[in-house]
Amino acid sequence: MGVVTGDIKSLRASERQALERLASRRMPPHEVMGGELARRAAALTAKLGVQIGILVGRDGSIEHVIVGTRDRVYLPELGRFRLDGSRFRRLRLLV
Repeated sequence: MGVVTGDIKSLRASERQALERLASRRMPPHEVMGGELARRAAALTAKLGVQIGILVGRDGSIEHVIVGTRDRVYLPELGRFRLDGSRFRRLRLLV
C-alpha cells in the first residue's frame, strides 16, 4: 500500500480516505497509466483543486500519492529507495 504525502493537513477526512484508496490500488506493470487510475486521479485533482502526483513502482504498485499545490508537486525525499546497479529508482512519476 502506498503512502499519501504532501500538503494533507487542510484536507477533510473523506478526501484523505479517497487519496488512501487511490494509494492502495495496483495497475498492470506493462501500462504507463491505466484508464481507471487516470480517471480517479483527475477527479480528485478537480475536486481538491491541487496537483496530485503518483509514484508507481515498475511492478505496478503505487508507492506514493503526493498532494501538491495548485501549480506544483514537491517530491518526497526518496533516499536510497530501491536503488539498483544502474542507479535508477525503478519508479514512474505520473502527474
